[in-house]
Amino acid sequence: MRLVKRAPVKTLLILCLSALLVFSLAWLNHTIHVTEAEIERLWAETVIEGELIQNHYETQDTIGFGVISRYIWDLIYFSGFVVDYYIESSFFNRYSSLLTIGVSDLNELIANNTKTLLDEQLGVICDDMTVEFFDGFDEDDFAFVSSEGDEMAIIPIIIRRELAQNWASYIALDEPFQWGMNEMAMVIGVFDGGLRRGINRWSDDIPLAIVPESYVRTTTGRWPFWGIGTIQTYYPPLLTARFNIDPARNREIQDFRNMIEPFLDENNVGMLGTVSLILFMDDGVLFDVIVPMEQNLSLLRILYPIVIAVSFALTVGLMLLLMMQNAKNAAIMRVLGAKKATTQRAVCIEQLGVCTVGVVLGLLAVIIFAGTVGSVPFILAGLYLAGAFIGSTAGAVIISVRSPLELLQVRE
Repeated sequence: MRLVKRAPVKTLLILCLSALLVFSLAWLNHTIHVTEAEIERLWAETVIEGELIQNHYETQDTIGFGVISRYIWDLIYFSGFVVDYYIESSFFNRYSSLLTIGVSDLNELIANNTKTLLDEQLGVICDDMTVEFFDGFDEDDFAFVSSEGDEMAIIPIIIRRELAQNWASYIALDEPFQWGMNEMAMVIGVFDGGLRRGINRWSDDIPLAIVPESYVRTTTGRWPFWGIGTIQTYYPPLLTARFNIDPARNREIQDFRNMIEPFLDENNVGMLGTVSLILFMDDGVLFDVIVPMEQNLSLLRILYPIVIAVSFALTVGLMLLLMMQNAKNAAIMRVLGAKKATTQRAVCIEQLGVCTVGVVLGLLAVIIFAGTVGSVPFILAGLYLAGAFIGSTAGAVIISVRSPLELLQVRE
């Protein structure tokens, strides 16, 4: 093109301006969509862990009494927010002096050794725990409580390795006041390592065993508890109640708090009385990461139309100024006998042609760096070309209506 040979610097300027402006606007739009998608992904996939913890954490009990009532746990479990959970409970057999811990997930117990979420944040180090099953038994057997008709239930139990030689293959889980019951536990394995509960640990001197929590929940509820003149069913409170919130309901996390927290000061656990609890939620990622991202996204959405409008105005102005640099060329064409319309059309086509090449380069850059491109970049490219057309046409009209002699006196 003649414009490239005649004014290479001007041509390069138009090319760079066109490509950069289209690329910048399209990339900004791409950033908005990527941010929206990432925010939605975080809301939909972030797993929020929660746990009930005794209010005065440093005084947490270590002798086998749970501090979380089944009533509070049922509020959480049946709230519709929980998709996964881990609970522990316990009961003490005064006849055999055996403290039995019921766990809902043996693998979770082994992995965290009853460590709480607060322990994790405080960096508390727990002893490693290992479980060894006897021949013919595995994790599936631990989760299975067998019972046939009126025969006694067989409860799988895991005991400390140090106790294995002093206990029989079957252990009675009855207490003296449990008239007519005959609950037996089959020892299917041993464990090493001290169990933890909160910031304390169970003493190695306590005869300790582990059973499925389902047994504690379904069986001990039938145990009679002798009160004054009455017999009541007794469900042991929980030692641990940890759960995961359904990611689909992450946006309702505050509603969940408002639902549960008013009841935490009314947590009655029987012989220990009322124990105040704290609902500890590991939801920092929602409020420390996602919420700021949403605020930034809102700002981008407000600024984006303003940036487009300013870019359009700048395009019109710059194309007008650049067209004014063609004054001498227009004068020469007029002196050589070209009509005004012909002169206007010629200078416009040259400048708009260079703009079009720059726009194409900008779109190619968007495709390369963004990977995909929708309709918005082409709309922005069309908007830029519209601004370039308005500016170029206005400039062409201005320089063509002036006399050739006057235009020859204009310095480029």
